[in-house]
Amino acid sequence: MTSALLCVLIAVPHWLGEFLAGTRELGPKVLAEIIVAGGGAVIFWTEEHIKSHWRKARIRFKCWLSGRRHILLWIDADIATVRRVANRVKKNFPFVRLQVLNAPSEILLYPMKRSVVEAVVFISTDVTKLSSDDEVREQIEEELKRYVLDGGGLVAGHDLIYRRTRSKYLCKALGEIRAHGWYSMDNTPVRYEKTAAGKLHPIGRRLPDNFSLDDGEVLSVEWLPEVEVIFQQAGEANPVRGLVAARQFEDGRIVWLNSCDHGVELSPSINLPSAEFIALLAASIEWVARAKQFATGAPLIGAHRGATGFGPENTMTAFHAAIALKADFIETDIRRTADGILVLHHDPEVGSLKICDTPFAALEAAALTLKRPLAKLEDLLELARGKINLDLELKEAGYESAIADMLRAHQIDTESFVITSFLESAVQRFKESYREARCGLLIGDRSWWKDFFPEIRIRRCGADFVAAKDSLVKLGFVRRLTAQKFPVWVWTVNDPFRIAKLLRMPGVEAVITDSLYIGQNEQARARND
Repeated sequence: MTSALLCVLIAVPHWLGEFLAGTRELGPKVLAEIIVAGGGAVIFWTEEHIKSHWRKARIRFKCWLSGRRHILLWIDADIATVRRVANRVKKNFPFVRLQVLNAPSEILLYPMKRSVVEAVVFISTDVTKLSSDDEVREQIEEELKRYVLDGGGLVAGHDLIYRRTRSKYLCKALGEIRAHGWYSMDNTPVRYEKTAAGKLHPIGRRLPDNFSLDDGEVLSVEWLPEVEVIFQQAGEANPVRGLVAARQFEDGRIVWLNSCDHGVELSPSINLPSAEFIALLAASIEWVARAKQFATGAPLIGAHRGATGFGPENTMTAFHAAIALKADFIETDIRRTADGILVLHHDPEVGSLKICDTPFAALEAAALTLKRPLAKLEDLLELARGKINLDLELKEAGYESAIADMLRAHQIDTESFVITSFLESAVQRFKESYREARCGLLIGDRSWWKDFFPEIRIRRCGADFVAAKDSLVKLGFVRRLTAQKFPVWVWTVNDPFRIAKLLRMPGVEAVITDSLYIGQNEQARARND
């Protein structure tokens, strides 16, 4: 390629001089030489472009082959520190490939799509620019902009929003109005205190109300109103002393962390790194990536219609038992009575009475005679709030907005429930009623060959994941769907060996079982592997 460029650099001035002097005519031979030299120049200038596309295609193929997406991590610290942080963080995300970047510009080598990259973590400890080259810095910011607007997640650390780093887009996206300056802590640990907004935020809910980090300094930042400050410096009424700030920006999510200062030396919070810092970083990555952080080190175990070994299915007794046994979530079924009450029942009838045609009072009396008390959705929401997550299956279409309104009224956070249904129309209408909610398409009630390739149906209804019957999970089914950014939930699995295999299968996000005790035992074994 270099010889082609030299050919152009030497030949063109020579030809131009001959034409101007009138000693050479523009014949076929000269035209052929120009075409060859010009072709060489085009190839030279497109070489890096082709290489870039080839690298991205190779990464995308590897991601599809393994079913594992990436978290990209860059910290302007020595490689030993970065490795220590990476090794601690990746334990929280066993089914994601955590890739350490040597420089921010390496994100240009990746296809910045959510199907490939779950989250980007950029931490500037010492006013380090994304690049000393202004053109490259603009390319990095433009790539991050497209990624975030497309629904990507970004975690930014400490000095990345300070004016001297010149990261204009990141400052705008984070919602920073003005960074007033910094306050040195003089080796005094920074006391983190959860704000009122933080107690309701998914990041805050995963962390204690108070903890300390050896951060070195506190940046004083003024934020836009739509930015939620999750933690602030304890004892400080000044809102600019926020330590963790989060924002939904267009379709993407962004978090800023005060931690990770580099004064005379790197702050201990990141240099060790401390358990509190890793927990904060992992909770932030989980939220921006919209990925479930498996705190247990394995996919979630769901109690099918409650803990049915301790009470009749879909009853408050079974739900109380599931909470007592510390299931990750409860799976249950929703139907609506003739007088508009939302009840939890799998079959369309209670005894001989059709639920959709019968008032609640009559159904309740019939259920009591069968010794299976009929539970209401509102009672379960009141019980579950802050204690356990929910998988709510819509058995029918037509009352999606009523369920959405009830979830909002009971202040059930979108991270605490999912909606599933076999009905595409129900999934689509619920997404329209509650855009932020996570919805899954249930499959397994049709012929095997129709359910084994559900991609068109998933996209048509706007589902975020697929909940598949166990018999479908074979022949690369999970790998194919996760490569298209559709996590897989599996129902209903009771065999210990099968549960054990699914819990170790990359891309499986949850397993629903009637045998909660067996599932939790296998989950513990998978965690320790």
